[in-house]
Amino acid sequence: WGEYPPQDRTDYVGLYRDVAYRWHVVNRLSGKNATELPELLNLTGGVFGISEDMAVYPFAYHDGRSRLADPEIATYKNGLAYHQQQKFFLAWPVGNSVLIWGGYGWRDLSHCPPGCDKSDGDHCTPKAVYGPDGQPQCLEAPTASPMPRDDARQRRWICEHRWQGVAGLVHFRKVCRGQPVTETWTGRLADSNGTDSGADSVGLGRLAFRLGEQCFVALVRGKRKGESDDPKVVGVGGTWNLKGLQIGLPSGCYCDLSSLRTQKDWDGFSCPRTVHVDAAGTVTKGHVAQGELLAIHSGARQLTLSQ
Repeated sequence: WGEYPPQDRTDYVGLYRDVAYRWHVVNRLSGKNATELPELLNLTGGVFGISEDMAVYPFAYHDGRSRLADPEIATYKNGLAYHQQQKFFLAWPVGNSVLIWGGYGWRDLSHCPPGCDKSDGDHCTPKAVYGPDGQPQCLEAPTASPMPRDDARQRRWICEHRWQGVAGLVHFRKVCRGQPVTETWTGRLADSNGTDSGADSVGLGRLAFRLGEQCFVALVRGKRKGESDDPKVVGVGGTWNLKGLQIGLPSGCYCDLSSLRTQKDWDGFSCPRTVHVDAAGTVTKGHVAQGELLAIHSGARQLTLSQ
């Protein structure tokens, strides 16, 4: 739905698929320059007149795709940029109902699932998502934007919802959704010389926010292949060292939920990437790579740094 909701439809149906919200997220993270990145922290929804309790917010959907990578349209073909966007979509506390996408690769918008390129009359048998070993046969999470052409053209299961970090962000959303935004950090143009002088230098193209007193998210805007190197466009880039940033969370060793491959059999402690916070609520160890997002909350931490 992309226009003001008519009252008669609201009375009889009630819910709307609000496709505009995902466009706002994608536009701020990829379509606009780094100078406008802080607009992300002002997003409250999509279509004017559709409130959160009336909306289902899809991040991607079948009839909203593009044949090739397009930075303004959310598809797997955008690679790492898409992945960061879907993780922010889960981390930002807008929406009672959100939908993330898990699908297959296409070369043309008319393509059916893999295995159905040559149908038997009106029927075909798609390739199984799971292989003989019981493991999903999915494309690994991308590391560049856009996705390399050969990968983007594969006729296989992509499974964007299985990419590293998505399960952890679902966990984060369940815990932190509904918490108010209590503090934000955004970069300024004056910070864009690329130096990192500690807590007072967030740097253009970087932002962070805290939800309540227990949840924290940070990200660094990515850079597409061929995009301008102008800091006003892409920001300072690089890896953001969070050491010295006072985020106000309880002390402990936190798991960066954005680094988890799965929650299945997760013990709640072991973690690919961790963040250390001291008794003053200041980060003593932790970083966010360019094009990535970090998400922590106090329910996913060791209580002391010595553990």
